[in-house]
Amino acid sequence: NILRNYRVKYMRILIVHSKTFKYKVTTPALKLKDEVDDNNREGEFKNVLVCFTTVEEVDERNPEEAILKAKDEILKLVDELKPLQVVLYPYAHLSDKLASPKIALDVINRLKEKLAEEGVKVFKVPFGWYKYFNIECYGHPRAEILRVIEVGKPTEKEEVRKKPSEFVVLEPSGKEYKLNLESPERNTFLKNFPDLSKFILSDVFGIKPHKTPPHIKLMRKLELVDYEPASDQGHFRYYPKGALIKHLLELYATQIALKDLRALRIETPILYRLDEPDIAEQAAKFREKDYRLKVGNKELILRFAGDFGLFRMMKTAVISYRNLPIRIYELVKAFRLEKSGELIGLRRLRAFTMPDIHSFCKDLKQGMEEYETLFKYYTKLLRSLNIPFVLAFRVVKDFYEKHKDWILKMIKEAKCPALIELLPERKHYWIIKHEYQYIDSVGGHAQLSTVQLDIEDSERYGIYYIDEKGEKKGCIIVHSSMGSKDSYMQY
Repeated sequence: NILRNYRVKYMRILIVHSKTFKYKVTTPALKLKDEVDDNNREGEFKNVLVCFTTVEEVDERNPEEAILKAKDEILKLVDELKPLQVVLYPYAHLSDKLASPKIALDVINRLKEKLAEEGVKVFKVPFGWYKYFNIECYGHPRAEILRVIEVGKPTEKEEVRKKPSEFVVLEPSGKEYKLNLESPERNTFLKNFPDLSKFILSDVFGIKPHKTPPHIKLMRKLELVDYEPASDQGHFRYYPKGALIKHLLELYATQIALKDLRALRIETPILYRLDEPDIAEQAAKFREKDYRLKVGNKELILRFAGDFGLFRMMKTAVISYRNLPIRIYELVKAFRLEKSGELIGLRRLRAFTMPDIHSFCKDLKQGMEEYETLFKYYTKLLRSLNIPFVLAFRVVKDFYEKHKDWILKMIKEAKCPALIELLPERKHYWIIKHEYQYIDSVGGHAQLSTVQLDIEDSERYGIYYIDEKGEKKGCIIVHSSMGSKDSYMQY
């Protein structure tokens, strides 16, 4: 009954990312204890995730939920921190309400089994013994983490997150169609929008084309671009003709940014230290797609966007309200560790060149005006290329309902219907974003330009401006890109 009606704490895990960890069994602590032999009496480990685990006294008949949640929490950190091994250390000192030794031993053993099933190299320190241990913590911002595993009724916030997105198609006329997510064929209205229909089938319903896009053969046949076998997958060599076309696209993007939009150009490094707290926090949110490497004792990351250096630069800038909005431009070389099965020629790759513009605005009103300005410029750019594209917005539902007329105004500017994903709550730093997506001859799609209205990162990174009263205020940041120049090559 307690599990049906309340959230209850079930397990506490103190997780320490350790450079070195060693232990040695000394004397028995409980009657119920693991057998000890030469294989587990003592141990020494390097680059290990040590999980000091306390199982608590709750309804002990149904531990499965707690075990699965604990497994998921540890797996997230394994993916993020990439230790060589996980060590489960039975530890009775994180709570004064302990489960019975029998239950605790069973839970830790089953947690070990679940982690092993996921391919994790895992070791369990003997249960029921006093032990000596020595630990050397790495000391980076994510090196020490306490996880409290709860089971039972979800919190109100978790219930909201379980709510699925809604999808609508909005025409320039203002007519709105609600997408039926149960069955694609019931959305008969999509026959009026053939390109948008292809995108929706792929992006919303996961029905993807199985044909190879023609640009992969053409890029080789025309001696433009090819795979580089001596590099990682998704990295390319550009032959003279291809390098020329890519360079001209980059010049065109730079001209739009500097001449038309009057942005200020900067350059920042591609490599950053992960012992910087703000960079570590941002990188943690993108963990499954970042490149990491070690130089000496330092862990470094290849940037996956232009935010790292730019935000740190703007943090030290003195900005007046008279300067806003201010646009900063960088031709970014970025790296994203896409899964090998997702790589598709120049459509999906791991190293790419992206013209990035960040606009810093004083408030939401000015941020929305800047968003609309960039929307118009990028719409004009894509029309000039004469390629088939579709428009998709992703927006928090409350914001959509309040500002639907503003969104419709942009759709009228684009002169095409738009797919709109309505999020039940804000899950990201942005409250609204849109993408123009190219549709190729086999029904595949790839992102072109995008704009995002960011209401969070200014405070997180300490980027402020001085208002009329001489007080520091947080900015609204509009992220935008005309799209990867590598991706444009396929068209």
